[in-house]
Amino acid sequence: MFPIPTDRTLSIREIAEYWSGDIHPTVSPRKLRESMVQAWWRGEPLGANAPMPIDELRALYALYKSGSNDRVAFLVPRVDPLPTVTRREDGSIDVDVRVEIPLPNESPDSWTAENCKAALTAIANNWDETCFDVVIARIITGISGTHDQFFAWVNRHGFDRPTFWVTRPGATLKQAQGTQLAKAKAKKPGQETALKAITALWPKGIPSLSDKEVRGQIDDWLTTQKPRRSAPSIRTIRRAMGKP
Repeated sequence: MFPIPTDRTLSIREIAEYWSGDIHPTVSPRKLRESMVQAWWRGEPLGANAPMPIDELRALYALYKSGSNDRVAFLVPRVDPLPTVTRREDGSIDVDVRVEIPLPNESPDSWTAENCKAALTAIANNWDETCFDVVIARIITGISGTHDQFFAWVNRHGFDRPTFWVTRPGATLKQAQGTQLAKAKAKKPGQETALKAITALWPKGIPSLSDKEVRGQIDDWLTTQKPRRSAPSIRTIRRAMGKP
């Protein structure tokens, strides 16, 4: 259903997908995911079911020790910093581009958020879904949060307030759709047309339909309107719905 009711929780992945279509100029879902994950590594509360950053740090370190991640380097005290450039005997050079994570010691059981603050900050500053472990990235982006948690984070950072998750207690779906309609109108006429049709056809929310079925029903509805218009493209309809 769109817009998203405020009593529903959304994962970081879901928020990024909806939010991407709610920003002008558009920001990719991946960029938004990474921004929220970076905030999580810094200790900002983004979900009630969230794992602790220190636990995911231990998991990353275990992967590093097993040799399954060669793009991150964990450094401990009394170990010289990794050389950034190594010259070979044949005159060629190797450049070490691994992300360096400083650790307090080599005993994960003794780690705390306090003594690993530098490590957690380094991960946050260098977070990249393609650099760190894919499984751990999916665990973190699967963190679910509430409407209030997300908007508290948005307000703390001074971001423009999104409209995809706007239904407040006591507000009607029609009011929420009206807010999104105004935003679509300010973007492109095709999105305004799409959202008008969506609001008329599915006042209680869009049922489970394929993009092609949604466009077909919108096209049928538009043939009954004056002036008669053809349905916008599937891409335009998805943008009007707040989808990538």
